[in-house]
Amino acid sequence: MPGMKEASILLLRAGIALLVLPIHILALVGLWQPFCRRVFFPFFFNRFSASYERKAKGQKQELFRNLPDFRSGSGDLKLLEIGTGFGANFQFYPPGCKVTCTDVNPSFQQNLLRSMAKNQHISYERFLLAPGEDLHQGGAFYFLEHVAAERSSWKHFWQQVWYPTWKLLFDGCCLTKETWKALEEANFSELHLQHTTVALPWTPTQPHIIGYAVK
Repeated sequence: MPGMKEASILLLRAGIALLVLPIHILALVGLWQPFCRRVFFPFFFNRFSASYERKAKGQKQELFRNLPDFRSGSGDLKLLEIGTGFGANFQFYPPGCKVTCTDVNPSFQQNLLRSMAKNQHISYERFLLAPGEDLHQGGAFYFLEHVAAERSSWKHFWQQVWYPTWKLLFDGCCLTKETWKALEEANFSELHLQHTTVALPWTPTQPHIIGYAVK
């Protein structure tokens, strides 16, 4: 019954919120977000990303395989990475390409520079502190994103339960976004999109979409 389901979600949300009540209090007085962005989220991301990247490596290798097809007539390949994080994708980019990095979190820059030092086959142009929505783009858009699960599934139920606290803990990360719908409605000239998973069964960040779109 829909009413019972919604009540269960609200009850479980309240239970989780109680477990992290000090964080909610800090958020209410405006102290949590600066700490989260500078300390907590980079710390968590640094430890979580290694496991994630190992499991997603094969999918990323296949995803970026055709990047050289988008070189310009002069042979240049310019990449704009949205949500760069620590630069985990650099290893998959073809030699000689030029990368502009963007993220909403300036605290990632130190680890980003370390990643650039390990990937001398590409050229780092600049870092923009900006969300993807504020950038006017052309060319091809590549993506590997966690998205909302099927609405009738238990995964989606738990995504709804965790959503408010997860978003608070992980710098605005949204568990219930149906990104594929936005891509399908964006009027790209080409859209190559597949629904997939990355083997992280212990997190609510499942399933994923993978592919690329051409402006």
